Amino acid sequence: AGVWPRPAHITVDKTVVPVNSNSITIISSALGAKSTNDKTAKMVEEITSQFTRLMSAEDKGKEPRQLRRSMEVSLQLEHPDVLSLTQDTDESYNLSISQSSDGRVIVVVEAPNYFGVRHGLETLSQLVVYDYVSRGLVVPGSVTVKDRPAYPYRGVLLDTARNYVSVPALHRLVDAM
Repeated sequence: AGVWPRPAHITVDKTVVPVNSNSITIISSALGAKSTNDKTAKMVEEITSQFTRLMSAEDKGKEPRQLRRSMEVSLQLEHPDVLSLTQDTDESYNLSISQSSDGRVIVVVEAPNYFGVRHGLETLSQLVVYDYVSRGLVVPGSVTVKDRPAYPYRGVLLDTARNYVSVPALHRLVDAM
């Protein structure tokens, strides 16, 4: 599986399972929980909505959907009230993909907070790919990922020597950082 950036630890089974993009269910501890604030729930709803839209856009399969498996994605946040991203924020996550006895694809993303869940869903979106042979979406039958950002900070290089950038654009960039 081509996952970028490469996770700290990943094991991927060689077998693939066909997935029905119309049968993806996402369950989250942050959705509907009384201890979770509305902003966290809204953020999780947004990333899950983006994920399902992406999967639907990718799925142009001709294979009958009833032959493909449903996918259940469980998002488990340990601290759903962490909403600000600092250098000390733990963005790690664990992702596992397995199959239930009734054939469903079970995905579990465990993370300390929203930011880890977001990274886990991004990794999952890279593991679900379009297969030209079966003409539909497939996912590896078994996956284990343990990952965290390699560095506690992110940087940007702005080459103003070869590309003109206006002062207001520079101000917007600095404000965004």
